[in-house]
Amino acid sequence: MLWQRRSPTMHTDHWTNLATVPPFLAQAGSRDREPWRVLAFGALWLGGGLIIGALIFFTVMSFSDELSHQVPELVRGLRAAPLGRVQVAQVAPDIGLIGEARRILLLAAGPAGFAVSVPLVGFYLMHRPARSWFSAAEHFRWRMLAAGLVLFSTVTGLAMLVDGAIHGFPKSVPLLRTDESLGVRLVYFALTLVAMTAAATAEEVITRGWMMQQTAVFTRNLAVIVCVNALAFSLLHLDPDPGRNLALFVSGVCLSLIALRTGGLEFGIGVHAANNLMLVWFSTPFRVEDLGGRMHLSDLLIQLAVTLSGLALAELVLRWPVLRRVVAAGPA
Repeated sequence: MLWQRRSPTMHTDHWTNLATVPPFLAQAGSRDREPWRVLAFGALWLGGGLIIGALIFFTVMSFSDELSHQVPELVRGLRAAPLGRVQVAQVAPDIGLIGEARRILLLAAGPAGFAVSVPLVGFYLMHRPARSWFSAAEHFRWRMLAAGLVLFSTVTGLAMLVDGAIHGFPKSVPLLRTDESLGVRLVYFALTLVAMTAAATAEEVITRGWMMQQTAVFTRNLAVIVCVNALAFSLLHLDPDPGRNLALFVSGVCLSLIALRTGGLEFGIGVHAANNLMLVWFSTPFRVEDLGGRMHLSDLLIQLAVTLSGLALAELVLRWPVLRRVVAAGPA
C-alpha cells in the first residue's frame, strides 16, 4: 500500500496537512498508479455503468408497466409518465404522484449503474475490495448514511421554511397533496427515497470515491485533491448559472471533506440524497421555470449556509460521543 491504513476517521489535529493520511485515501494501492490500469479503469467503469444503467432502466420500466396492470387505481398514469423535464402543470393532472415517482425512478436508473460498475471494475482491475471505494471501515456503515439523511433533511427543511417565508411556499407540495390518497403519497415517498439515494450513491462513488482516491495517488496536496474533485462535481451538472455553479463547487468541497473526516462516503451519500429528496418531497419537482434563470443572492447565501451545515453535522456526529455511538462512527 502507498500509505499506512489507520482508523476510519481522520484525526482532527492532523487533517489539514496530511501528516496523517486520511484512511479513505489510503485505500488506494500501488496498482492505482499504473497508467494502463488508470486509463482502463476510467473506460471500463464508464462503459460498464452505461450497460448496467440501461439494464436497470428497462427493468424499472417493465416493472412499473406490469404494476400498472395489477393495481391500476393506485398507479394511475404510471405508464404515461414522460421522461425528461417538463412543466409540472402539464404533468400533475395526467400522471399524479406515482407517475412522477416513476419518472424520477427512470431518471435515476441510468446513473445508478455507475454505483455498481465502479467498485465492480475496481475489484477485478485494482484487486481491491469493492467496499474500499465506499468506505475505509470494515463494512458499509448504513447508520452513517441514515444519520446524514435525517440530520441534513432537518436542516434543509428549516431552510425551506425560511425560503418559503421570503419568497412564498409552493402551491402543490408533493407529500402534502390533498388530491392524492395517503397510500399514494407513501408509495411516492418510498420510491423517491430509493431513486434519489441510488443516484446520490452513484455520484458520490464516481467523484468522492474513484476520482478523489485517484487524484490522491499522484499528489498529497489536500487543496488540489479537494478542488479538483469539487470542480469535476460542478462540471458534472452542466449548469449555466454562475451562482449555482458556485453552490455546486462548495457542495463538492464540503462532501469531499465529509468523506475525509468520516472515513467514507456513507454520511455524504445521506447528505447528498437528503438535499434532492427534500426538493421532490416538499417542493415542485423539476421546476423548469427556474432552470434558465439566475440564482438570486439571497438564495445563494441560503444554499451555501445549508451546504456548510452538512460539514458541521459530520463534525457533530464525530465529536458528540452519544451520537457517535449511535451511528457507529468510530473515534474522531
